[in-house]
Amino acid sequence: MCGRTGLSLRRDQVQCACSYKPEGAAKFVTPEWLPEHNADKEYTPSYNIAPSDVTPVLVSSSKYKNAATTDRVLKPMMWGVIPSWHKGDFKTHNLSTNNCRLETVKESKLYSPLLNSGGRCVIVAEGFYEWQTTNMPSKVKQPYYIYSPQSEDIQ
Repeated sequence: MCGRTGLSLRRDQVQCACSYKPEGAAKFVTPEWLPEHNADKEYTPSYNIAPSDVTPVLVSSSKYKNAATTDRVLKPMMWGVIPSWHKGDFKTHNLSTNNCRLETVKESKLYSPLLNSGGRCVIVAEGFYEWQTTNMPSKVKQPYYIYSPQSEDIQ
């Protein structure tokens, strides 16, 4: 994972981009957008979404019984994981848990219980940033935006 992502799409564009065709179905389905509950923070399209910002996440609707009419839903969420052992209000956690390495996810005290219980999601993004330390004396880090180009006719 990375330290920042970019998503410039409006809510309706995100829903369209996340449309899917259920197995055996003839038509595409647009995932429902569930309400936000993020301490008065809302999703705002941006090329600079940082940890603790709100970003759309695609999840199974089974996590939201009676709340959705589609199999998959979009839920704006704060980026980061609150550990199960954290006591108190989530606002007191600094949300530094935004990076997960594939090589250690199964051994991680934080991520392995989530993985084993079927916790999965898709962070919707158009791109992400990686930083490279420059050769300058101050060791400044230069951000690079990584994305996959696509045809302009994709709506």
